[in-house]
Amino acid sequence: MSSSEINQVLGNSLSPDANLRQAAEQQLTQAAETNFPLYLATLVQELANENTQGSIRAAAGLALKNAFTARDFARHQDLQTKWLQGTDEETKTQVKNLTLQTLASSNAQAGQAAAQVISSIAAIELPRNQWQDLLNILVKNTQVKNLTLQTLASSNAQAGQAAAQVISSIAAIELPRNQWQDLLNILGDRIMGALLQILNSVGAKSSVPDSAFAAISALANAMEEDFNKYMEAFTPFLYNALANQEEPSLCSMAIGLVSDLTRSLGERSQPYCDNFMNHLLNNLKSTTLSNQFKPAILQCFGDIAGAIGGHFETYLAVIAQVLQQAATVNATADGPYEMYDYVVSLREGIMDAWGGIIGAMKSSGKTAVLQEQVPHIFQLLSQIASDMNRSEALMRASMGVIGDLADAYPNGELVDVFRQDWLTTLIKETKTNREFQPRTIDTARWAREQVKRQLGGASSIMAQA
Repeated sequence: MSSSEINQVLGNSLSPDANLRQAAEQQLTQAAETNFPLYLATLVQELANENTQGSIRAAAGLALKNAFTARDFARHQDLQTKWLQGTDEETKTQVKNLTLQTLASSNAQAGQAAAQVISSIAAIELPRNQWQDLLNILVKNTQVKNLTLQTLASSNAQAGQAAAQVISSIAAIELPRNQWQDLLNILGDRIMGALLQILNSVGAKSSVPDSAFAAISALANAMEEDFNKYMEAFTPFLYNALANQEEPSLCSMAIGLVSDLTRSLGERSQPYCDNFMNHLLNNLKSTTLSNQFKPAILQCFGDIAGAIGGHFETYLAVIAQVLQQAATVNATADGPYEMYDYVVSLREGIMDAWGGIIGAMKSSGKTAVLQEQVPHIFQLLSQIASDMNRSEALMRASMGVIGDLADAYPNGELVDVFRQDWLTTLIKETKTNREFQPRTIDTARWAREQVKRQLGGASSIMAQA
């Protein structure tokens, strides 16, 4: 196909007219089947062509991305094989180079499309130890930096999103792999510098922070405690997002990011936890945010506890009260059906929170301060045992809490609580449920062993489990 022909086909692939659109899609499919390398080379030239309309370039990028990835597993495997074995090296190099070049395009649609193409190729090649120089190229050519400067100059938020998106995808695929550890510090500084500029340059209503936060999450997971050096510069953006109840999707992402960051940083996250806890508690009380946020916030409390260990004692009294209050929420027979799902996810959040808190108090030798909370925890476990409205995740979290509590008080302090029949039954039901995943059943078995130890192995009730 000539350039004008491919332009027309790509234009038709965006047409509101279903007949035109289907015909165009068939032409693209046929071109891919006839000569796959030529098809890729033709598309990437249109993607990189600065004289072509942005919408056509975006359509070329979408067609390219669809040449590498598919939802259907067999089709996806087939496309990967075509790229790996059915495409010559010259074409591969051309596709990669022109796409990297387009990443820094002043045209937002083209830059965004290029980010998706790079991510799709990276997902195929990086796990196979190919395209090893990709991250080096991004650093040396300062693609990200160039793109950020263009973003600042043009206030083009979408171009910033393209930068954040490709960083996020590549970081997620590759940074956790150990061989990149040496590159990590250079990359981390470059990536965070770029992302902070992007965050500084976009308005409150932009969707860029979502992509930037995804990239930061991937980077923090890779760098773990070393990410701490960026926290002072980054936390103002995170606090703003946590407080931004008018943008629920951003606020939700910020809550998830607090979990990611505290898990990555461990005790080093402690200086920021007062602010995190205040924002999370405010969001919990909010009438602006929907109830769906509450389970994630409760889970986040557990992640913070797991990260800062005994330091969480500062927040224990307040959070215990919050968890007790959340445990009183029930679904009624005459209420909306969605309420049943909400109650289950809320209880999952409560159990995740207690799991983190019990572990934190145990590891720091502070289990004595927890003891007055134990009756409240068992009260909720008893409710869960008598309510058939459950999920596997809830049962797994509950088994974890039962085992953690038995393990935290090894001298039989809770022996009377653990002797109750309903508890034995709950563990047995979870342990023998054939629909549950092995890790859930393993957690139930572990809980049973901990309870047996708590009872000194003398209980005939537990022997039945």
